[in-house]
Amino acid sequence: PYIDYNTFSDGGWVTHIGNNTIFTFPAMKKFYIDTSIEFRIFESNYQPTYFDSFYEIHKFALPQTTTPKWAFLDGLNSDPLVHGWYAEALTMWLGVIGIKGIYEDYNTGLPNAAAYLDFPLLDSMILRGYYYKTMVEGWNDLFTLDDRSLLTAQIGFQIIPFTYLMADFTRTYQINDLSRRYEAVDSWQFGIQARFTF
Repeated sequence: PYIDYNTFSDGGWVTHIGNNTIFTFPAMKKFYIDTSIEFRIFESNYQPTYFDSFYEIHKFALPQTTTPKWAFLDGLNSDPLVHGWYAEALTMWLGVIGIKGIYEDYNTGLPNAAAYLDFPLLDSMILRGYYYKTMVEGWNDLFTLDDRSLLTAQIGFQIIPFTYLMADFTRTYQINDLSRRYEAVDSWQFGIQARFTF
């Protein structure tokens, strides 16, 4: 069990009250499941998962907006207080392949869900996948691709020790005003990333 309080300079605050449990399996030494569930109370201009598995994606644009993460939050008021539940589960295969699921349900509306894959290929290549869905209306809606969905894939190649050339592919969905159907909108980004393992 844990409880903590966090705040941003010129930003809001959050309190987490939760529990973290790790399940291990003696017959599968390189496999485990790490779970967390917590209750959160925070100001409207604070995002508890500001630094998370999706940081590299959301720092440029949050789902449903083209505004960078900090600029979006900076434009919000601190009222009203937001509260609700957050849960996540991470599984590790062979000690290197990570699959993570996230579920958020606050008093501000419908819940959000996300999935994340981290798959290092040898020592010189990285493969990551992201899926994010806001305002989930039920299990049938969870993987329905529309303007509340975000798909991203990252691939990286090591060019010198600890430094990778990265390519990001992102797909969002926007409604066509004429056909009234959702159409895929694709974009690419390229950059350099430093990666250290502790």
